[in-house]
Amino acid sequence: GAPFDQWLTQEPWGHQTIIQMVLPPRSRALTTKSVQSMLDKAMSALEIETTLAPAEFINVADGCVIGATWSEGNAIVLWDGRSYIGINLFTKEVNSEFASEFADNFRTVNPNLKVVLRDEMPRGTGRVVNFASDIGDRSRQYWAAELP
Repeated sequence: GAPFDQWLTQEPWGHQTIIQMVLPPRSRALTTKSVQSMLDKAMSALEIETTLAPAEFINVADGCVIGATWSEGNAIVLWDGRSYIGINLFTKEVNSEFASEFADNFRTVNPNLKVVLRDEMPRGTGRVVNFASDIGDRSRQYWAAELP
């Protein structure tokens, strides 16, 4: 049936993690420079060498958007100019630990930042909804057998 056909056609080839952080009231204020410093710290601690110089878009509302690209992924950081930071992290390899280390290293510049949301999802083609590790062997799926 259609669900089984969709399951067979999905080709996962990446891992996206969305991390949202907030700065509690009365914490040291964020600046565009401090947000750039946080991204630089996270990248250098994980020994990530960018393939393009980080792109920085300042004066986006009251904050900024900063993006970095490397051979195995990219990171987009959004700061609203106040207390919110959103990180959109994409990696070709599914590795939840990498995203955790990235967030931990990002926060070392301002440890008052609190992670309030983290969401992970597979990326790929064929209406991908599963990580490759969840798919396994596609040839033996008892749940997809035709019923008499």
